[in-house]
Amino acid sequence: MIFQMPIKKIDNLNEFFLSGLAEETRFLLYIFLYCEGEMRRGTIKHDVYTYFFYSLEVLSNYFTSDEVTTLFFYIIFYIYCLTGKFERAIISVQINVKRHTILFVAQEKGRFLMKKFIGLVGTNSDESTNRKLLQYIKKHFADKAEIELVEIKDIPLFNKPADRKVPEIVKEIADKIEKSDGVIISTPEYDHSAPAALINALNWLSYGIYPFVDKPVMITGASFGTLGSSRAQAQLRQVLDAPELKARIMPSSEYLLGHSLQAFDPEGNLMNAEQVEKLNGLFEDFLNFVEITSHLNHNHAANKKAAENFDWATL
Repeated sequence: MIFQMPIKKIDNLNEFFLSGLAEETRFLLYIFLYCEGEMRRGTIKHDVYTYFFYSLEVLSNYFTSDEVTTLFFYIIFYIYCLTGKFERAIISVQINVKRHTILFVAQEKGRFLMKKFIGLVGTNSDESTNRKLLQYIKKHFADKAEIELVEIKDIPLFNKPADRKVPEIVKEIADKIEKSDGVIISTPEYDHSAPAALINALNWLSYGIYPFVDKPVMITGASFGTLGSSRAQAQLRQVLDAPELKARIMPSSEYLLGHSLQAFDPEGNLMNAEQVEKLNGLFEDFLNFVEITSHLNHNHAANKKAAENFDWATL
């Protein structure tokens, strides 16, 4: 049992994790942090989470449900913030500590694991219905993901500078994409193709910087006509598969919003129930797609290096 081990004070622990905790709860948290450190050093060979939660099951007989719940909250929060192993911690809770506690952790799990997406407005038009579509997606799925809309209209024309210096605005967008869990691009259609402004942005975002490599991408589109930017979306899939971009585009999915000028009410909500239902389904698919692709990262470093080293002139 881990409670037989000596307790060491952890000097660098943020006071936030200890403030307001009962003495017994603080004691348990110290034990957990001590054991985690021992596991990192190899002293403890088994999964510290399994040991800890088993011990917590025993102690739950002596502490109130609220105390156990509070402890769980702080530990899960700490794991997520410090190690990114929140899923692993939840999976390790195979034991029945307290029904109240398990339900509490399950609720917090959804909040702490909320995905962060970038919604890339694929046009430089100030009145684009594709911006409206992304604004609706951000609002409609606010309980499922954090979505930040990113504009491309201020990106300068791509001119392949010899010094390979990338504009600051492009670096900022690349950094946001790099840190996100995925990207949703909404594109209009001009002359059977994606807008020049969007292609221009992708040219910059694959010139000395490679934020799209292995990044999950969902493509949507709105157009004034019937087809809903279908040909632009098909072209965009080809572009995003280029050696310098190599995004992971969600397959077999198209969201085509036709007659987009009439699609939204004054509050910016989609009025067609069938369109809303289809978007709901595709967004759930995208969440699953992002989760699946997050496990396909063993070759990410090599993929990124291949994009960096790719040169059409030397083929």
